[in-house]
Amino acid sequence: QVWNIIEHNEWAVFQSNNSIYFYNTETQKFKIINSPNTIYKIFKVKNRIYYHVANEGIYAIENGQPKLIIENTIVKEERVINLFESENNLVMLTRHSGFYKLQNEKISRWEIPADSKLNNVNIFSYIQLKDGSLIIGTISDGVFHLSKSGNID
Repeated sequence: QVWNIIEHNEWAVFQSNNSIYFYNTETQKFKIINSPNTIYKIFKVKNRIYYHVANEGIYAIENGQPKLIIENTIVKEERVINLFESENNLVMLTRHSGFYKLQNEKISRWEIPADSKLNNVNIFSYIQLKDGSLIIGTISDGVFHLSKSGNID
């Protein structure tokens, strides 16, 4: 099963349950990264590829190799729904615990006005709009529009 497909330069990147496949569209060669644990999701932020592995953390691909960059209780126990950049920080949206940011290699809670609502829903999907606001999809609680300031519209 292929769960996600993203494009990265000359690579098409495919994610399955325990592997990430990199297909070079120019050379037609494959490169594979395997994991003993479930790979929840791959992400592309700016021009970098990241992926979340259950019970391990968040990895970045650096020079073609995986590098564990966030090994924290939050990413080991929670599911990261998406990663994005805000004010030059890497920000994570989790399924049940809201937002966290990586700043100077440390994870901290990114507190926003909508926290009380977001912490009580099961977040499933997300997209960042051109204006910087977010559309957040939930399981059984509909869709929320989150302004850049962190308020639910």
